[in-house]
Amino acid sequence: EQRGAIGEPVDGDAVVDGADDEAFAGLVDVDGRHRVAELLGDPLQARRESEQAIALAKSLKHPFSIALALSFAAWLNHFLHDVEQTRLHAETALALSLDQGFQFWVGWEEIMLGWVHSQQSHDEKAIHMMRQGLEKWGATGSNLGVAYFLTLLTDAYQRHGQIDRALEVLSEAHAFSNRTEERWWQAEQYRLQGELLLQGANNTEAEKCFCRDLTLRVANRRGPWSCAW
Repeated sequence: EQRGAIGEPVDGDAVVDGADDEAFAGLVDVDGRHRVAELLGDPLQARRESEQAIALAKSLKHPFSIALALSFAAWLNHFLHDVEQTRLHAETALALSLDQGFQFWVGWEEIMLGWVHSQQSHDEKAIHMMRQGLEKWGATGSNLGVAYFLTLLTDAYQRHGQIDRALEVLSEAHAFSNRTEERWWQAEQYRLQGELLLQGANNTEAEKCFCRDLTLRVANRRGPWSCAW
């Protein structure tokens, strides 16, 4: 049975039974700490916590736990704009998920690898990979990170010169954020919107978006490392 929340059963193998329950709870706690460190603007601490989560998952010898830790490590390295480490973690998690039948993570990794490709080439392969990943992610029933993933797709369209399509996808991201209150990546949505509007010579609206972006970053207490690259 697949469910949307992290830590709930997915393909019957999302939790650790018996004596390993406490260790698995520890993994989730460590993985959560590195995401807190991200948001508070401490990338070095976030990396340490992420590496600790991966090591703990491997010590459990539980494939789903390893896939979880690697998937969030891919997120972290995207936040740090570390393309190579994002690729490494996403590829490893994808291979493991395909081997173990963890459909929950497949779409996630394909989106992240699409983003990696978008940084290395401006062809349409990245867009195809990300749209395919979004479809698979949606099929799991999870809403986690959808606005974030749509924002990555927006960036890929922008890099490919498809400004109108980028704005359309970004509107989907804004609508999702407003509907679900998933706003943790909303500052980046406004930054991208500002860039896109500037390309269309809409300077007044672009300035409003950049101001909104900065306001949200300050409100969220994100450090300078989380700003645009």
